[in-house]
Amino acid sequence: MEEIPEDEAPEDSPVMAPPPPQRRRVPNLAEPIPPLTFYNSTLTIQLPGTADSFRVYKGGNPTPTNTVLFCVHGAGFSGMSWALFTKCIGTAAQVFAMDLRAHGQTQTADEQDMSLDRLAHDVVGVVSQVVGNAKVILIGHSLGGAGVVRAASLGQIARLAGVFVLDVVEGTAIPALASMPAILDRRPVSFPSLDAAIEWSLANGEIRNKESAVISVPHQFVKTERGYVWRANLRATAPFWEGWFLGMTSRFLSLRVPKVLVVADSDRLDTPLTIGHMQGKFQLSVPQHCGHCINEDNPSQLSQIVIQFMKRYGLLPLDFVFTSGCEEETLYP
Repeated sequence: MEEIPEDEAPEDSPVMAPPPPQRRRVPNLAEPIPPLTFYNSTLTIQLPGTADSFRVYKGGNPTPTNTVLFCVHGAGFSGMSWALFTKCIGTAAQVFAMDLRAHGQTQTADEQDMSLDRLAHDVVGVVSQVVGNAKVILIGHSLGGAGVVRAASLGQIARLAGVFVLDVVEGTAIPALASMPAILDRRPVSFPSLDAAIEWSLANGEIRNKESAVISVPHQFVKTERGYVWRANLRATAPFWEGWFLGMTSRFLSLRVPKVLVVADSDRLDTPLTIGHMQGKFQLSVPQHCGHCINEDNPSQLSQIVIQFMKRYGLLPLDFVFTSGCEEETLYP
């Protein structure tokens, strides 16, 4: 382990181009903001017997109960999606955030295999190398949520203490896949600058929090002669889309650890989840001021939800006083 300081359109209807992005007074960025602005260190994790090298960001502080949060981003994003969340949670927990295969700074021999099982085994492999004997809370957003549920279901994480799933539900995710090709058709292939990429993300509502967009969006791109192009080829992952989410609800409800579903809108629950919630099988949280990217749109409130969970299950002292590392007034400029 090397530590380095530092709506589908009808067939006969044209697909409309997205409106030009609105200016949001984004600062001029020549390069992405360095990860060590928000994390304590970056790790390069090579899985045994492979040439696969995973980038992992490490931040926060150890807890008295030796509990860590292991965070997994959604499709197209990177571990920097958790930068503000890590800052907000401050001294309450130690945080690890990985770049998935074919994302961010992770480099693997096979970037074509984006199957759910492959991603889940990646998560398990990285967890086993970075958390030691700590208790682990898995937190996953969107595709990352499906990934951590599958990883947890494998039963290979010895001291698994909880699972958080952020804004992904099988009963709504699978029907929504039909619109994905049209959504990808409307995305620009490249941007002339990082500022233009950030502005597009904000104008299209991908991320609603300007501060987080400035931090995380640049890490979704690589610089080429054509400008800044997407690091993750989401169109190439189409064969795996249905497999990411099929069976997720039953796996989630079957997990024998405390679990939390955090959604931007409670109407997104499918029938099995609604019944499971009524039966007390998991905790449901609906934070305010959020779109799909809950961890980016309201990292402070997500931090509070996680800390309350940790107190409830003895993973933090009951008298622990949480002081957010985020300045609330900067979250919704």
